[in-house]
Parts: sequence; C-alpha cells; structure tokens
Amino acid sequence: MGEGPADSDHRGSIAGTHDALAGLASELGRRNELAADDLADVPRLIVAIDEANATLRRLARYWEAFRGRDDPRTFPAVTALEEALWSGRAARVHVISAARPRAASSEQRSTSCSPR
Repeated sequence: MGEGPADSDHRGSIAGTHDALAGLASELGRRNELAADDLADVPRLIVAIDEANATLRRLARYWEAFRGRDDPRTFPAVTALEEALWSGRAARVHVISAARPRAASSEQRSTSCSPR
C-alpha cells in the first residue's frame, strides 16, 4: 500500500498530536491575517481527529505532566483545537471529529424513525 498524499500527516503519539495542533494554531493565525482575496486561493485544510474524547483526556494528562509554573492552565493544543472548531471555517480550516458517545440510558441510546 502506498503512502498518503504529501500534504497529509498522521500523529501516533500524544507528543506528536501536540506538535500537530501547535502547527494548526500557527497556520490558523497565518490564515486569519490574510486578506479575503488571498484567502480564496488558499487550499482548504481538513483536520481529522479520531477518538476525540480519549485524545483530549490524554492531552490534558500530558500537559499536566510537562506544564511549567508560568505556562497557561489550558493546554495550548486544546486551545488551538477550540479555535479551529469555532473560527476555522472562516479561514478554510475544517475539523472532522469522531468520538464515542458517553454512556447513556437505554432511552437515550435508541433511535426510532416514524413516517408522518
């Protein structure tokens, strides 16, 4: 099986995920500085996060282990992801996130469709 496209990236560790999200913050900032005409020529950036709940928990533990006294309490990688989720579309950055739903009662888990 061949490699993915040259512009794709996969991170298999929390440290790598941190680096990728730090890069996302930088790219989002760069795109937000562009004029609308220039932004129209920038390719869309698709960020896919699988197992988002587990990834965010691991990022939080990672940050607590390495955070210095003067570092922000919220992990910068999480802040970058939040910015992409809330304002990324305007900068042609789109986030696809997959997460497992939390345990719910049987009524909340079942879905039914009925024609009207």
